[in-house]
Amino acid sequence: MKKVARYSLNVFFWVVGSFLYCISINSFCVPNSLVLGGVSGVATVINHIFPILPIGFLTILINIPLFIAGFIKLGRKFIINTSVSTLISSVFIDIFADILPKYSSNKLLAALAAGVTSGLGLALIFANGSTTGGIDILAKFITKKFKHLSMGRVILIIDAFVILLSYAVYRSFESAVYSCVIIFISTKVIDSILFGISTGKTVMVITTKADEIYSEISKTLGRGATIIPVKGAYTHDERNLLLTSVRTNEISYIYSIIEKQDENAFITVADARDIIGEGFKKIDD
Repeated sequence: MKKVARYSLNVFFWVVGSFLYCISINSFCVPNSLVLGGVSGVATVINHIFPILPIGFLTILINIPLFIAGFIKLGRKFIINTSVSTLISSVFIDIFADILPKYSSNKLLAALAAGVTSGLGLALIFANGSTTGGIDILAKFITKKFKHLSMGRVILIIDAFVILLSYAVYRSFESAVYSCVIIFISTKVIDSILFGISTGKTVMVITTKADEIYSEISKTLGRGATIIPVKGAYTHDERNLLLTSVRTNEISYIYSIIEKQDENAFITVADARDIIGEGFKKIDD
């Protein structure tokens, strides 16, 4: 019952987050020829060329091969959660496309509003163990192939490609610049709501399943870890301390992995103002 109640609460936040996300697209992006990053941005551009194809439908269509590949490579739970939240957000985008009011008086204000609403929506979805599409899956595949690239940089490259694609279709430098503003604000809103102003998180886990947890972290996120034998001062039970560092948008995945392997694990999460090393920034960046 506890797991059912928790999953139901997650779905509730996915619904609220998806509605905010669809407001960003339908009320602010589409009327002003602006795009969000990732799959929804590509879907918005295609919809501009072929209006008969709804944005939500296109988002699902583009995500299908990514979800299949992710199911095989990244594990069932992550893909199921992502599929559910993506389906909700995509259906909302199409259902409310002609219902929500459209704002097109000022592109800068539209970009600011789109960034805030999409950031709020995505924060609710990320905080409850899911995402809204395949950009994360694609980024994970790319970082596995090119070890020197971080998730953050790959996602930034993908978003830059989407912006260039929108410029090629809309033929508007102004729209491309304001789309960059949307992505920047959305990212800042997500980070501020979920994790304050820290750039990353240091996670310490005391557990009897350290090897299993590390295996999932390595497989899903491509992160390393350190495992240290420890003994409880009161119980004298011997366990392991798993120490790892992750980006702020990866912390929900960490929680999901730990819960799956060891519900009795003791977890401490601390802000990391700067993370230097493999998978993050170089010492001279």
